[in-house]
Amino acid sequence: MRFVLTLSTLALLAAAGQASAACTPMLFGYMDQHRPPYYHGTGPEESRPRGAGIDLVHEIAASANCPLRTTRLPLARLRAAAQLGVLDAIPLEATQADLENYALPVDARGKLDPAKALRLHIVVYVRAGDAILKDAEPAQALRQRRLGINHAVPMVAPLRNLGFKIDDGGVNPARNLEKLVRNRIDGYAVSVSALGDMDAWVARNFGKAVMRLDKPIVTHHIWVAVNKDYFARNRPHVETMWNWLAENGQGRFSKLIKKYEKQSAASGI
Repeated sequence: MRFVLTLSTLALLAAAGQASAACTPMLFGYMDQHRPPYYHGTGPEESRPRGAGIDLVHEIAASANCPLRTTRLPLARLRAAAQLGVLDAIPLEATQADLENYALPVDARGKLDPAKALRLHIVVYVRAGDAILKDAEPAQALRQRRLGINHAVPMVAPLRNLGFKIDDGGVNPARNLEKLVRNRIDGYAVSVSALGDMDAWVARNFGKAVMRLDKPIVTHHIWVAVNKDYFARNRPHVETMWNWLAENGQGRFSKLIKKYEKQSAASGI
């Protein structure tokens, strides 16, 4: 009888362990704008193809065996939606102050851990005929000149603080680069995972009229920010995701971007 009870107890403990180990489905929110190769399509739902950024998010969730759902919102609404628990997670260019509102990976000193984030560069495209040297320092070559960026992205304030005149009326790369070749702005700044991520697309669509400066304006980081209640209920799974991102994220992201670039080149987009 004792043997039977022991087996029953072990079975119950195992079942309880499996239940506690189950990951709550994660609702991940991201912008509802077309930003190839990172996000494809518009509207509230995933498009097909999804884009390199959302393909990577699916891999991040799969690393912790977490069911994933996604939704798309205007960029300005994502932060509040994650903080309030409408969303479980978002991509976030975080600062130390964001630790008050979201769960984010930190190092031994309690500082944001850049090893568990995606590294992005802000690069600048200029008109090839403007006699700006390709190896020029962007801050020196373009300060006090009009710099276009995508509408509602979080880099507006930091670039203004660096002395750039910002025009954020263009909603996507195509619109901003059209403004560039028409002399309505003097440069176009955009975040990329690797410096040359957009070069092939720009060359296909704008030929030799536009070139990228070799040096980025700045390098920054994007974290997976998680609602604090969701984190409290799924801490081991979220930490597994952050650790996977640290070990695999940058390499996988670059490969996914190259895949989309090849698909775009093959289709002539």
